[in-house]
Amino acid sequence: MFSNILLIEIYKSVKLLKNKFDSLDKAVKNLENKNKYLNNKNEELTEQFSSLKEKLNPLEFKLTESSKIHEKLDQDVQKQNLEVFDLEADGNEIQTQTEAKLLDVFYRQLGVRNENSFDFAYRFSNTSATRQVLIRCANMMVRDRISAKFRSKRKAGDLPGNVMKSKSKLYDFFKKCIL
Repeated sequence: MFSNILLIEIYKSVKLLKNKFDSLDKAVKNLENKNKYLNNKNEELTEQFSSLKEKLNPLEFKLTESSKIHEKLDQDVQKQNLEVFDLEADGNEIQTQTEAKLLDVFYRQLGVRNENSFDFAYRFSNTSATRQVLIRCANMMVRDRISAKFRSKRKAGDLPGNVMKSKSKLYDFFKKCIL
């Protein structure tokens, strides 16, 4: 009798283990199927990534070239700019007044006449009374003509006193920096 009970218990345990093994086997098969699916998806995504990478390389090259061209154009445009310092501001001065003052200064101090061929004259915003003015010349010839007149005045020492003073202060400053 005791052996029958023992056999029944062993049979129940074996059946329980068999059910657990069956459920584990199903879980393993399910995981294997999911793993195959994920491996296939991974291969597809790898192929798509490679394809996109191949398409991206020429675009990166074009972007680099475009950036270089943009920088070159920006440098060329900046070469047409002039900065004018110590031009007195009249309170709420508008752009046309600033341009008229510039034309007057160009005529009186540099002897350049009717040099109104610049795109705009923009006064920088700060709190000092003599804010610098940025001029965008219409072309390089205008800028070069104004710069040449200024250089000839500078070489002749025929610049306004405030320019000469600021230059002599810079000389002393550079001299101190070197020593």
